[in-house]
Formats: sequence, structure tokens, C-alpha cells
Amino acid sequence: MSYLKPSWMPSSQWAPFLEKHLQPDGLLHCAVCGTTDDITVDHIVARVNGGGSEAENLQPMCRKHNSSKGSKPDSYWGNALYFDASLNRSKMRVAQDDFVYRVIEEYEEFFSRPIASINRKLFLYAQIVGAGKTLGMFCLPFALNAAIGIGRARIDKMLIVTKDTPLRSQIAKEMRNEPADFGIVSQEPSVLEITSLNDLVSNDTPHDIAVMCPNMLWPETDGSNVTLSDTNARKGEASEVFVNWREHMSMVLRKYPLIVFDETHYAHANIAKLVHVATNNLVFGFTASPVKANGELLDDMILMSSYGYHEAAIHDRSMKWLGHETSAELGGSV
Repeated sequence: MSYLKPSWMPSSQWAPFLEKHLQPDGLLHCAVCGTTDDITVDHIVARVNGGGSEAENLQPMCRKHNSSKGSKPDSYWGNALYFDASLNRSKMRVAQDDFVYRVIEEYEEFFSRPIASINRKLFLYAQIVGAGKTLGMFCLPFALNAAIGIGRARIDKMLIVTKDTPLRSQIAKEMRNEPADFGIVSQEPSVLEITSLNDLVSNDTPHDIAVMCPNMLWPETDGSNVTLSDTNARKGEASEVFVNWREHMSMVLRKYPLIVFDETHYAHANIAKLVHVATNNLVFGFTASPVKANGELLDDMILMSSYGYHEAAIHDRSMKWLGHETSAELGGSV
């Protein structure tokens, strides 16, 4: 099949686009649903939001999904978003300020670039249990928006994915209460605890942070059409929903420019799949365990910082089982 070059695209970019996106069958496939019918060239970051026409910001998409994708107008990014506020960093622990927020500051030039040009990686914070990871996750979008700057496409919502229901409820509660209780912010965030697919895809309740379990993200069978586990919050009954995973994920990813995985070592293979389809999202992970048994990271991961036992003992004694004595105080016996 031959494709016609869009009138807005220079000839110098058309050939590289085809070379990058043509599949082994010689066809272009929609990045959302996989169809080969009525394919258009889509800007991952819309041009009205500053997206360019470089190869990294272009993908094939059928006309139906390109038309329904939509984009937020420039005027939206001129509004003050919740994550634009300044944090009271004097109230943050070292693990949250020096080892989360300050790292984004150090790489401000990198994170100020359009998301589509720096994504497709899992940015990893390795922190021990007790380091205050929940508030570290909370501080992250503030740091990113400070790097990006007012008036540009930035973080307006964050999705946190954690391993099970009790932890989901715990993190949602901590996110609602602790930032203001500890004096880090003056205004509490609006937090949505996602308990069903309807909450994830169709819910229009205003919120800044959503917290969910991973069972509604990962396909349980191979192929484009997959079953996803769903939990009916009212009845407490488990069920399976048959969906097109790529289209399902596209709807989710449009809502949340920042996705944070708690304890990434539990599902790093599935997280890697999501990272590769998250075309306009930043994906971060917080974990207390190495991804591999030998402590090495996977190829698609970038280590942002490491906050371990030594740092905890020195900075804030968050490892309470260490007590108040140091090895020097005990004559070097430990």
C-alpha cells in the first residue's frame, strides 16, 4: 500500500517516518487500536501545546482516534495547577527533598523538555522501607512542574499504582492528609481511590492524585483483546472485563501525564510494557528492592537516586531499629 504525505509534513521527514513506523507487513498501524485503515500522522504532543514535527513526536493513528484524541488549549496551561504551588521544603525529610526533589532540580534542563522527547524510560528512585516514599511521590510532580515552568504542558494529574488493595487505601489516606498535616503544603490535594474500571476510564470527578492497584492495567491473556480484572466496589465481587488493551491504555494515559509505580520490583516486566506505550507520559518508580537479584537495573530504567541504610542512619534515623547509637558511639563494635 502506498501512503500520501500530509501537506504539512516536509518531504525530508516523510521517508524517516515511514521507515520508523512501517511494520513487517508493509503497513502503518494505528498506535491506539492497531488498525491499518484510514491512517493519519498524529502529533503525540499537540502542536497547540508546543509539540514539534520531529520524528520523536509523530506516530501513525487512525482518523477516528486522531479526531477524538483532542488536546488541551494553550489557555489551559496558563491556569494555576495544584502542582504549581511552592512546597515548604523545610518540612520535608532528607529522603524527600535531597533525594527526590533536588534530583529533578539538578536535571532541570532535561526535565524541562517536552515529555514526548524524554519519555519511554522508567525513572527509578531506590529508597529503603521507612524513608517516607509516599511523601516523596507527592513531592515529585511539584518538582517536575517547577522544572517545566508555568504556561507550558506539565503535570496536572498524577496516577499512583501500588501492589494491593490495603496499600492502595493506605497511600490514598496518607496523600490526602499528611502533606498538609506535616506543613509541606497549605492546601490538601484532591485524591481519588480507583476501585473499578469505571473510576479509571469514565470518572470525571475532579482530582489531583489517583491511586489504584495494577490489576486493571495488565492484560491476563495475550493479543490485542484481553481480559482485565475488575472489582465492583459496591458488591466486592471480582469480575473480568473484555477490552482492547491498547485502546484502554490510551484512554488511561491521556488522563495522567505522570504515572508513579510503588514497589516496581513486583511487576517490572509489565511496567516495561506500559513504559513503551506511554507516548506522552513520564513514568517513575519507587522501590526498596533491586529489580534483579544482582542489584542491576534493566536497560529501560534510569536510576535517579539511591537512599539506603547508610543515608537513613546519617540523615534522619528513619531506620528506627538501628536505635540512637552509632558504631562510633559503641566503640566501632557494630
